[in-house]
Order: sequence, then structure tokens, then C-alpha cells
Amino acid sequence: MMVAAFSGVFIWTLLGYDGADGVFPSVPGMGAAFATHFILNYVRTPKIAPLGRFNLPKKSQYGAVAAAILIPFGAAETIYFVGAPESTEGAGGVGNYSISGEISYEILGNSTEYVSDGETLMIDLNTNNIEWATDNRNVVGVQVTLTYSEDETSSGAGCAAPGASQPDPDTITGTITHDEYNVTESGQNQGQGSSSHSLNVEWFNSTLFFTGNATNMSESEIKNELDSMGAGLGLYFLEINVEAESNDGVGCNHTDNGEEVEYLVEVILLDYEITPA
Repeated sequence: MMVAAFSGVFIWTLLGYDGADGVFPSVPGMGAAFATHFILNYVRTPKIAPLGRFNLPKKSQYGAVAAAILIPFGAAETIYFVGAPESTEGAGGVGNYSISGEISYEILGNSTEYVSDGETLMIDLNTNNIEWATDNRNVVGVQVTLTYSEDETSSGAGCAAPGASQPDPDTITGTITHDEYNVTESGQNQGQGSSSHSLNVEWFNSTLFFTGNATNMSESEIKNELDSMGAGLGLYFLEINVEAESNDGVGCNHTDNGEEVEYLVEVILLDYEITPA
């Protein structure tokens, strides 16, 4: 019986009848084991009941016994058929696929803060506060734009000399963190006018998406590369640091206590579609 059961499982699996769309291999395995038991009992010891001390039902009782067995199992199979998951064929096996879609952005935070020299400003943000424009929640990255100018002042008779009142560039550093993802970038103001720099961190396969096609991949493998599965939702932490420079000249004093920094934080959304090539 053990050999028959093992052989049934092995052959069933080899024929490819297992898996999400098939029958669990233990079913034909147990069936083979019981069939072997009844056959060997009939051949070797036909006078002994195959169920031991329990006698097989009489022929007049076969209908009732069959109904008692088939009706519950039939009902169970019907319920499974109605509520079963879709065929794995719909997921798409290994092959060649075309990838299309678009990238969009939602504002996570936007404000202006004064950051003193040497200070690091901490800002907490949460995707729960986003006023979503669409139903897409596939957040695959975040980008931050920091914009700042120069408010350094100078005073003294020596400031009339050429270049004496020219402000020294300050360093503005931003860090954005979400779970294990983070990036840090620095920029400097340029005296007159405003300056800016950006931070960007992503957690999807942008190369695969922008290539537009996938070769020798399954649809589920492609999805794993493009779908964040909710990993982009939740808390974000933005840090802004200012290191001001104000070097005095002869007869010209410079004062720079910090900078006004505007920040724009946007989550990156990916809407994609996978089709057989």
C-alpha cells in the first residue's frame, strides 16, 4: 500500500495534474493505496472482509451508501468550483511581455520653514493625509524639492569695496526617509535669486518599466518588480539642515543666521499594464 501510495503521488505530479488548477497529489495517492488493499484482499483472502470486523454493505444497500458518499462530496466540489481562485493561466507564464503605463505624483507635504544656522529641522509626513486624485495607491518612490535664497546681510564702510559685501554660499542638506529607504542630498545658494536641489529615492525596477518589455519572465515576476504591494504607504521623515557661512572682511561685517527653505514632498505613483508581446 505504501508503494502504491507513493507511486500514485509521483505519477500524478509527473503528469502535471497537481498545482492550483489540479488535484492535490495525496488524493490519488490515497486512492491508489486503498485500491491496492481491496484488490489484494480479493485475490489473496476473498473470505475475509477488506474492512476487518466491518462487513461490506449488501447489494441492496449500494445505492444508499453511494448517495451518502457522493452527495456531500459533490456539494463540496460544487462550492469549491464556485469560490475557487481563477486559473493560474490568467497570471501568465514565462514568456515575453509588453509593459505600458504612466507615472504620476501626489503632494505629501508643501510648506516653508526658517532653519537656523546649524539646526536640523525634523518634519513628519504621512500618506494618510494625502488628498488622492485617483484610486491608485502603488507608491513606488518619493521626491523632494528644496528651494532657498540668501538672506545674509553686511554692514560697515568696508562693504563699499568691490566684492566685499558678496555673501558666502550656505549649504542646505535634505534627507528623506521611509522605512529602510532614504536619500541625502546637499545644495548651495548662489547669492542673488533662489536656488534649489532635489532628492529622489525609488523602490521599483524603473529600468524594466521604461524599457517597455520583459523577456523570459512570468507576469507575476514582472508585477513583483513594479508593484510596491503597499510598501510606499505610511510615515515619511524629512530632515532639513542649514550650515550658514558669513566671513567678515576688513571694515565689513557679515551676518547670516540661517535660511528660509521651501520644501515640496511628492510620492511617486506607478500605474502599469502588462500584456503578452
